[in-house]
Amino acid sequence: MNDYKTYLDEQLKNPDFADEWERQAPEREYIKAIIAARMELNLTQAAWVKRFTSSLDKKPR
Repeated sequence: MNDYKTYLDEQLKNPDFADEWERQAPEREYIKAIIAARMELNLTQAAWVKRFTSSLDKKPR
């Protein structure tokens, strides 16, 4: 087991932490989807941000 998994398992024994971890699950899934899309397009974080923000600039306000 890696250090992160060991640490997380220990933290999840705390009911308050476990509740908050569960509450934030949708956010973690959203972040994973963004990272997967960025990797699929072979973009750096900087290139992803540039592409995303330039597309926002084109939308009417």
